[in-house]
Amino acid sequence: MESSRRTDKLRIEYHVTDRCNLNCKSCSHFSNLKSTNKEIPKNFEKIKHDFDKIWKLTNEGSTDCVEKVTLLGGEPLLFKQLIPTIDYVKHLFPYEYDEGPLQLVTNGILIPKQKEDFWECLRRNKVSVCLSIYPTNMTGKKLDHKKFMEILEREIPGQWYWYSAGPVREIPENEDDLGLSGQAFSSKWLHSHYNEDHEKYSVDCHWRRTCTHLVDNKIYMCPIIAYWKYFDMEFEGQHNFEIKDEDAIHLDRIETFEELQKEREKVPPFCGYCRGHEAIVDEWGITKNNISEYVWDGPE
Repeated sequence: MESSRRTDKLRIEYHVTDRCNLNCKSCSHFSNLKSTNKEIPKNFEKIKHDFDKIWKLTNEGSTDCVEKVTLLGGEPLLFKQLIPTIDYVKHLFPYEYDEGPLQLVTNGILIPKQKEDFWECLRRNKVSVCLSIYPTNMTGKKLDHKKFMEILEREIPGQWYWYSAGPVREIPENEDDLGLSGQAFSSKWLHSHYNEDHEKYSVDCHWRRTCTHLVDNKIYMCPIIAYWKYFDMEFEGQHNFEIKDEDAIHLDRIETFEELQKEREKVPPFCGYCRGHEAIVDEWGITKNNISEYVWDGPE
């Protein structure tokens, strides 16, 4: 099957930690699940190893190969070695890419607790910070988004934006202007039966184009596959889903960016379980750690 992937630049998304301090329903990264407590924490040497091969495969982080590099989670501000990680990744990927410089995505809860060395790290590396915001009345925590934004504007003016339904750069006058009321998102991405004809709708999948995850020296074409181990641990015995070796691109088996591009053209077998564009749109809420937040076998 022909696709447009051959000319696509690579987006690299990397979890510095899989754990989060929010518990959003149906999190596509599974950071809401209790099973993330079994995560083996990353260390700086592990992160260096993960990034070194992809740096080589992208012709030393060339702008001809890379479109975007993002550090996220989970919640990255939970990670104790975030500063040396930012310094190292920025050293490897120093350019202004199509979608800007190195990016850091955070929910902002820990922003008021950051010390000067953190802000200095962001300034010297010109890191672009994305504040991902959530409806305060649904998180179970008081999130002062306006305060988070004021701190960001004071410490790194022009280096941040916020995102809910869409990114804007202005600080709102009040939380009502954030547009969070009735915030919707996709959930129930999976169905239990296997669709042998899945390649037809998987080639142009939004995640395959925009959410390419680097995990353990492998590239995954979507977060659900990349962090599947947490779903598997949480709902053991409650599902029939299976991850296969070919659901990942093994970087130790390829030597050039051209080889990587050919691997990216392939549709992972796991996509046969995905509802694709038929995912259910639901209202944001707190997880109940129930498999039904992810799996739906009924009508749309």
